[in-house]
Amino acid sequence: MKRLIKTHHFIERSWERGYHQSDINKLIDKMENKNKKHFYLINKNALTKLDIKRTKARYLVIVVRDSVLLTLFEVDNLYQFLKQNRNVDFSTIN
Repeated sequence: MKRLIKTHHFIERSWERGYHQSDINKLIDKMENKNKKHFYLINKNALTKLDIKRTKARYLVIVVRDSVLLTLFEVDNLYQFLKQNRNVDFSTIN
């Protein structure tokens, strides 16, 4: 597993949304350490393949900066999200 630090905020948000730490650890294995703020987009199908809870929204977004997991949230309308965040770096986890 990669060395990513989980902030208190990140842990609270993951619990509120029903993601257990074992689920998060499965996703961390697919992430790379980035020096700047980076968004990871994970769709429902990828979560199902990794045997992680199904979300009501279409996408789970995890925000990482300087090897620190900042927050996570769910998004239904990916186009609107990307339109509002045009200058962010992002990658998908499949």
